[in-house]
Amino acid sequence: MCAAYDGLSESLRVSVTGLNAIHDFKNFRILYEGKPELAGQLRRMEEAFPNPTHPIVMTHPETLQRVLFVNRQFTLRIVGMAEADGDVLLEELYRQASVPEYQFRLKWQSGTLAIWDNRSCQHYAVNDYYPALRHMERVAVAGDRVPYFDPGAKPVRDYPRLQRVHAFDAPA
Repeated sequence: MCAAYDGLSESLRVSVTGLNAIHDFKNFRILYEGKPELAGQLRRMEEAFPNPTHPIVMTHPETLQRVLFVNRQFTLRIVGMAEADGDVLLEELYRQASVPEYQFRLKWQSGTLAIWDNRSCQHYAVNDYYPALRHMERVAVAGDRVPYFDPGAKPVRDYPRLQRVHAFDAPA
């Protein structure tokens, strides 16, 4: 999502930097629908883990790169923005993750091991390994910083920026 951020037009990068979005575990709520016996468990989870607010553009705590930190699965809405306007903006940001130039595609083979950093990646498991089975283990590292934005952060390595030309940013 660093490349996705870099691929935004300059005007869009400026307009989304500093905005915050509310996140939720909305994609997992379906597990509780129609199951009254789980209503208490859902309520306790909501109390223990209230919807967090995160910057739309965050600073990666290790590389100090800017990361586009929104996704369809968890981002609900933009703080302080009318819902309709926020939905249009979020949809544009979500599309950045679908640009092939910002993606890595792994061809699964027997014995393949993949590790990714959820702070700067989105992942989607394409079922391209049938009839083989894929086993996934998720590990969450405790103690990381809450997503934040540092306007003065300088990446610890010189990462090449994507050079995309946007028609609306071209000189008149």
